Amino acid sequence: MCVDLGRGCEAVTLVESSLLSSIGYSSDQTLELKFRSGVTYRYFAVPEMVVEGFIAAESKGAYFNRHVRDRFPYRRSGARSSTSVLPSTGRSRGVGEARSSLKQSASRGPACTHS
Repeated sequence: MCVDLGRGCEAVTLVESSLLSSIGYSSDQTLELKFRSGVTYRYFAVPEMVVEGFIAAESKGAYFNRHVRDRFPYRRSGARSSTSVLPSTGRSRGVGEARSSLKQSASRGPACTHS
């Protein structure tokens, strides 16, 4: 399925998971995860290969913890106020500060805090 979210067409996949309800991915390499709790996270600069592995994974939660969580800049929205975090520092940032940092990190590629 393709949904226009203002960033171009986004492929949305409904998933069978106790953690997630859907996985979306857009042409600008934004991964959107809708959690069953009602919270949505958008992860930036995520390679398509990571998303394909995520969709194919038997355990979405295990794949998320190993390959997505703390590896890409993200923005949280939904049930609570929006927060942006960059994995290199792990500290929360205001939206303006996060946008500036995202531009810098995009030029270096995705940051990774795990070896």
